[in-house]
Amino acid sequence: MESFFKKALLFLFAMLVIPGEVSSKVTIWSVGGTKHPWTAVGAMSSMDDVTFPGAIQPKETDPEENIAATLNWKVGRPKTYEEGVPCIWHNDPYGLEERNPIILVDGDATTSTGQWYKETGVSQVGRTFYIDLGTPYSLSRIVFYPRQEGKDEEGRAYKDDYPKGYELFVNDGDMEKFVEGQPVYRMLRSNRRNRDAIVDIRFSLRPIRFIKLRIAAPQPFEIAEIELYGKGFATTATYLSNPVDLGNKSNFGKLYWSATKWRRLGPEGDLVPEPEASVSIKVETKSGTDDTPLVYRVLVGAPGQQEIVVVDEAAYNKAKKTGYYKGKKCEVLPVVEDRENWSLWSRPLSAPGQQITSAAPRRYFQFRLIIQSQSIWEMARVDSLWFQKCTPPVADSLLAEISVSGNPTAEASVVKGGARTSFTYDLRPVNLHTGFNAVEITTPTEAGFEKLEIGDPLQEETPDSISVTADKLTVYFPRIDKANPVPLRLQFNVPVLAFGTIFYGKVFDTQSEDLPQFVVPGDANDGVSTNSLKVLISEKSLGEVITSVSALPKVISPNEDGINEHADISYTILQLTDKGRVKIAIFDLGGVLVKTTYEGQETKGRYRHILWDGTDSEGRLMPPGAYIYRISIDTAEDSFSKSGMISLVY
Repeated sequence: MESFFKKALLFLFAMLVIPGEVSSKVTIWSVGGTKHPWTAVGAMSSMDDVTFPGAIQPKETDPEENIAATLNWKVGRPKTYEEGVPCIWHNDPYGLEERNPIILVDGDATTSTGQWYKETGVSQVGRTFYIDLGTPYSLSRIVFYPRQEGKDEEGRAYKDDYPKGYELFVNDGDMEKFVEGQPVYRMLRSNRRNRDAIVDIRFSLRPIRFIKLRIAAPQPFEIAEIELYGKGFATTATYLSNPVDLGNKSNFGKLYWSATKWRRLGPEGDLVPEPEASVSIKVETKSGTDDTPLVYRVLVGAPGQQEIVVVDEAAYNKAKKTGYYKGKKCEVLPVVEDRENWSLWSRPLSAPGQQITSAAPRRYFQFRLIIQSQSIWEMARVDSLWFQKCTPPVADSLLAEISVSGNPTAEASVVKGGARTSFTYDLRPVNLHTGFNAVEITTPTEAGFEKLEIGDPLQEETPDSISVTADKLTVYFPRIDKANPVPLRLQFNVPVLAFGTIFYGKVFDTQSEDLPQFVVPGDANDGVSTNSLKVLISEKSLGEVITSVSALPKVISPNEDGINEHADISYTILQLTDKGRVKIAIFDLGGVLVKTTYEGQETKGRYRHILWDGTDSEGRLMPPGAYIYRISIDTAEDSFSKSGMISLVY
C-alpha cells in the first residue's frame, strides 16, 4: 500500500509547479515533502515536523523536556474544550488580563505571580489554577515552585514564598466521562503542610489532559513555573491548514495522503515500522467563499447606542489592544465561526481516496488532519496530503429540492417510516460553464426509477440508461450544457428509514474527465415549496424501529414436496445509526422457545431471512399447529421487538 501511494504521489507531483497552481482542468493541490513544507500552509498541535523533515507525526516527549513550555497557550476558560487548543486560567476575581496566568507556563523561572497573592491579612486558601493541555499527554512528573533567586524590598527571599499547602487534581481527558460537559478531577496529591520550595510530584506514567492546582494554606505565596514531564507519543495530534486560496471557484475530487505506522519498543527501545499499529488518521474539510472561516466583531458606541461591527483580523487585534475602533471606544466580542460564508466541518475521511463532500464550487478550502493512537508507544507519520480540484466548475451552483410526488406545495417532505414512497427530485443549474449527462442520487435503500423529465417546460424523456444499487440511483440522459441550460426532474420510489434523511445528489459528464459537482438545496422549481433535500418521517413513525414485517407463507408444510417448505421473513429497521443485535426466534403458544433461527448485527435497512422450516433446535419436526415468531433488536440504549403468527401443517 505504501508503495502505491509513493508511486501515485510521484506521478501527481510531476503535474505540479507549486501547490494550488492551475495547469489543466483537473489539477492537484498538495502539501508535504521538503518542497511544500507543512508549516508553510498551516499550524500544528502536538505535532512534530522536525524529526523527519518533510513529514509530520505526533510529538514524542523527551523525559527531560518541560512540555508546558513547548505549547502555544490560550488564556481563559474555554466555553467548550477544543481538541488541540491548550488553555490556562484561574479563579482570581481580578481577571485574566490583570493577572495573566500565562506567566506560570512560559518557561521563564525568573518571572512569577509576584505580589498577586501576598496581600496582608488575606487568606489564600482556595486560589485555583486550571490547565487544559488540549490533548492527553503521558505524564509522570509535575513540578511547581516560586522564583529561586532574588529578594523582595524587605529582604525576604522569593523562594521562601512557596505554597505551604496544596491539592493537585488531574483528569485524563475522556470526554465521555464528563459530567454536564466538565471534567471530573481525581486527586493526585494533597499536602497541607508543605515544606518544599520546589514541589516535585512523581507518579507512574499516565494520560493527563486537565490539571487543577488548588492552594490549601492561608499564607502568602507565589509561583514562577508549573512544569510537566513525561514520555511517549501524543495520543492525539492535529494539523490545521490555513484557508487555502485555490484562485477560482473549484469543484473538489478525492483526497489522499501517504502515511506509515510506527512503534517504539518500550521507553528506551528502537522505533520500528508497524503496519498493524492501533493508530488512525482522519481528515475533515470545509470550504468557503471568502478568505477566513472566522468572524471578528467589536461592540462600538456608548451604552444604549452600541452596535456590532464586523472587522478584519488586524482591526480586531488593534481594538483588543487599544480599546478603540476608528476613534470610538469599543469592546471586542469573542471570535466565532463564519457559518454564512463557510461550510461546517465535514464528516471525517478515514482512508485515502475518499470523495471530499464539502460545499462546492468554492474558492477557499481548509482541512484538519488528526492522528489518534491507542498507545503512547505507537504513532503514524504522514509524508504528504493532496486532493483533486477542477475549474471552472460545471455551474455556479446546482439547485435541487425533493418533494413527495403529488404534494409539491408542502413546506416539508413527511412520510411514513419504512413505507416505499414516490418522490420527485427537481434540479436546476445556475450559470452553466460546462455540462453534464448524468445525475446520481444517494438513497437509503434500493430505489425504483419511475420517470425522467427534462426541459423548460418539463417534458418526459427516455433515459439513455439507468443504474440502481443498494444506495444509489444513477440516471443517464442527453447532455445538458451551456447552450441548453434546462432543468430536470427525476421521479423514483424508495422507503425512508431515518428521520431527517438527506438525499444527496451530484451530476457528472461521462464524455469528459471533469470532476462531479454536488447539488445544493434550494429553489429548483417554482412549483415546489420544500427548497430542501431532507425528508422527515411522520411523528407516528418516530417510535417505530422494526416495521414492514412480512412473513410468507403464513402456513408452511415441510412435506419434502418443494412447496411451502419454509417461510421467509422480511422487515425494515428504522432510526438505528449504529448496529444492534437482531434475533429471530420461534415459540409455541405457551411461550416456550422452540428455535432461534437467526442472530446477527444489523443497522437501519431492509432485510430478509429464512424464518422457519418447522423444526426445533435439534432438527426435529414440530407438531402441527400455530406458533409465534418474534424478531427483537437490542441496542446499547433500548430493546425493540415485533411478533406474529405462523402455522405448521402436514
